[in-house]
Amino acid sequence: MTEGQPAWRIQIHRKALKDLERLPKSIVQRSWQVIEGLATTPLPDGAVAVKGHESVFRIRIGDYRLIYHLGEERVTILVLRIGHRKDVYRDF
Repeated sequence: MTEGQPAWRIQIHRKALKDLERLPKSIVQRSWQVIEGLATTPLPDGAVAVKGHESVFRIRIGDYRLIYHLGEERVTILVLRIGHRKDVYRDF
C-alpha cells in the first residue's frame, strides 16, 4: 500500500464467520489471506461481479467462493458469505 492511500475497512458478516467455522482449515487460511488482501486491493484479479447485485463481488478460492460488498462510500468492504460454490448462493 502506498503512503496516503487509505486502507479499506473490512467487516465480516456473522453468517460469513459461521461459514468459516465449517470450512476445511486450508480453505479458512486461504480465505483470511484473501480478506486481508482486500484491505489494500478491493478488486483483485479474479474478482467478478455477482449478477443482479450492485457492488457485490465474488472471488474464487478453489471450489469455494468468497462473496463481498463494496460500500458506497468506498471505504468499507463487507464480507457476506464464504462457502462451496454449489451452496454459497443459496439464501443470498
